[in-house]
Amino acid sequence: MSSNQTLILNAIEARITALSLGRTKLKYSYDLEKNGKRSENNAYGYGVGGGEGVPGTLKAVTMDQEFFVVLTENYENRSNDNKEVIELKGIYDDMEVIYQDFVSSKLGINSTVLLVSNISLDEPEKISENTIAVKARFTVRHRQPLT
Repeated sequence: MSSNQTLILNAIEARITALSLGRTKLKYSYDLEKNGKRSENNAYGYGVGGGEGVPGTLKAVTMDQEFFVVLTENYENRSNDNKEVIELKGIYDDMEVIYQDFVSSKLGINSTVLLVSNISLDEPEKISENTIAVKARFTVRHRQPLT
């Protein structure tokens, strides 16, 4: 039997893949600077954060837990920051598509995920000289029946 966290992480990857955004998976989602420049272009990563129990039904453990998706893009500015701005717009457009899908589909695992909510976006971060990343954090309320 898999943990809810494993189910949700697998679902996040499956949903991003199904959206056909043309992004490749990063080798490192938690330590972005470990990724090479080639693997950072038009890429995504995801992971899990902290969680806490919340009141729910009897005979089940219900949690609100943070998960994240990070999108990266490479750019090369010449005499201004136009390329960086263009890549950031692409990141935000894709992030909107991802989050709307997660909310409406409950990550495709309605028997486990009760709600996807509370999106927050971190400030864009330069992870190398010509690579920018934006991380979206969101809360997944999930339930695990006690048997």
